[in-house]
Formats: sequence, C-alpha cells, structure tokens
Amino acid sequence: MPFLNIALLLRWKRGAGVFFQRWLMSCVRLGRLSFLKDYNVTPHAAPASQPCTPDEWVADTHSEGDSVGLHHLEYHQNHPFRWSEPVGCIRLPISSGLWKITLQFSPIVSPAILFSARFYINGQPLLTTAVNGDWTRLEATHSIEENHHVIISWACSRLSAPQDLRALSLPFVNVHWHNVKPALAATQAAA
Repeated sequence: MPFLNIALLLRWKRGAGVFFQRWLMSCVRLGRLSFLKDYNVTPHAAPASQPCTPDEWVADTHSEGDSVGLHHLEYHQNHPFRWSEPVGCIRLPISSGLWKITLQFSPIVSPAILFSARFYINGQPLLTTAVNGDWTRLEATHSIEENHHVIISWACSRLSAPQDLRALSLPFVNVHWHNVKPALAATQAAA
C-alpha cells in the first residue's frame, strides 16, 4: 500500500508540473495576442521617394515594441543577431506595392531548422527560397495592397539546446525589403 501512495504522489507532482507549464504557455500566448490586438496600426501616406528605396530591420538596432518572440541581442563571430522563439512576429513599415523581402539568419543554425520554418505576412503564407544557394538568406516576393505596416510572422520547430532554458529557433540578423513595383496610386502621385 505505501508503494501505491508514493506512486500516486509522484504522478501528481508530474501532473502538476505539466499543468503549470501549460498554464504558463497559455499566459504567454494570451499576452502576445493582446499585444497584437492592442497595438494600433495606423495607415499613413508614404512619401513619394519611399517606394523606390530599400529599407531594413536590423537585429542590433530594432525597436523592442515592433516584435514579439525575439530574445536579447547576441553576437556570433562579431556579427549581431537575435534568437527567436518558435513562434513570433516582426512589425515592418512597408507600404503598398510589390516587394522583395529578404530574411537573413546567422549560420550557427542548421539548414534543416531554416527550411522547416513557415513564414507569413499579415497572416498569408510567404513562400521563401534560398538566395543563390545561400541557405542563410531566404527571399520572397509579395504584393501588398494596403498602405500600412505589415506583420511578418513565423512558426518553426524548436532548436535542441540543452544548456539553454529559452525556447530557441531562428537566429535573425536582418530583414531587408525593396520595392520591385510601386503601387499604382503611388506611381500616379509621383507623376
């Protein structure tokens, strides 16, 4: 009989630990969703010169309020990057038009992790390909119809890092975007 009591006690501790971990994950998800819901995205008119110039989000100069699921800045061979969690997003100031978006990652992660990642732009799948065989740079072309900020999000498998308690997946270096074809309204306004 004492063995049964000990087994039940051990099982309860394990069950309580699982329950507590799921509760924490739910709180984090709820916090992320409320952040995205409450984050006001205000439309803005882009200047006439903006559609033709490239822009980028860089790991060492990004604003903390424009991302969810990125850890603090780290360096690998003197190159800055930020580890991401398996699910997260970055808010980028991209106006309407046809855009070429390049995601660059640090080479400290295996290609399998990068190729397993799924990227989305405003909730729509973003189809990425490696740039000239360089697996640390993924590129996509996407048409954006509304003139406001966009949200690039990702879902990826978790990186196995036994010494690190954080949930790590992608090592972001930068996100670069260049307008391939300005929106019709922006083209007419410039003319």
